[in-house]
Amino acid sequence: MNQEKSDYDEIDLIDLFRIVLNSWKLIAVIFLLSIVIVGSVTYFWLPKKYRSEALFYLEADGGYGSTFGKAEMVKDVIQTNYFLRSILEKNDLETSQGKIEQLGQAITISQTEAGNIALELIWDDPQQAYALLSSVYDGYKDEVARRITNYTTSKLELAEAQLERSKEVFDRVNAELAAFQEKKGIVFLPAQLAISDQYYQDFKGKIGVSPEDLWEYENLVAQHEAARADYTKAYALLEDTRRLVEQEQKYSFVMIEPPVYPERKHSPSTLMNTTVAGVLSLFAGVMLAFLRDYIRKYKERVS
Repeated sequence: MNQEKSDYDEIDLIDLFRIVLNSWKLIAVIFLLSIVIVGSVTYFWLPKKYRSEALFYLEADGGYGSTFGKAEMVKDVIQTNYFLRSILEKNDLETSQGKIEQLGQAITISQTEAGNIALELIWDDPQQAYALLSSVYDGYKDEVARRITNYTTSKLELAEAQLERSKEVFDRVNAELAAFQEKKGIVFLPAQLAISDQYYQDFKGKIGVSPEDLWEYENLVAQHEAARADYTKAYALLEDTRRLVEQEQKYSFVMIEPPVYPERKHSPSTLMNTTVAGVLSLFAGVMLAFLRDYIRKYKERVS
């Protein structure tokens, strides 16, 4: 039984080999035609693409500035219509929405295991690929500088405005307290005014003011203390903000690999395309040989 099955398999394999061998000319013609056609189309007609690459990282002491060294932030900045349009304008290229989208799709941004940012740009002209990637890198540096400047300036202006308001309130309350002291003849600040009616009577006899004036004086002292505390806090906040601004301004771009001028095309690959075409054509030729043999046998059975 096993011998019969083995013989049957052997006969089948020999028959298959015979079919392929008898149709070798057909298979060879299909193979050669596929290689010639695909190779010619790839080499002469398909648009060529060129790739330029760059690698950099951002050194930053500030928390806000360090975010611009992350791939996601780089993508958020570069992949905006505003940024891409400015890159096209710098290179005197068309700035239509279609061209902007083409440029956005041509740029690849990734982060290496070492934390560096890898930029890649694929374009149909080697000179433009190099020029565009250089503009993207320079434009990103300028955009980061602008955003950090806006961020620190806003923080500093806010802290300075708060200090100015606190100072105005403190100066006003201080002037009111001084005027009241001069008017009422109170030249010192009691540690506690509201103790008892008898205290007011005794205090009145000493300084010659009414309890109502003392109550007003106490309010002015409380306002003065609150204004001074706010002013102190605002001044401390301004100092902290100045330190933050100084820290945020300490950043630098480190270029590891500058944009590379593409010496050869990136795609399409003539070798890869012809290899794939050759493999597929061989498969198609063998299938056609089997089909032709099947049709021949079918005609013999019918006749």
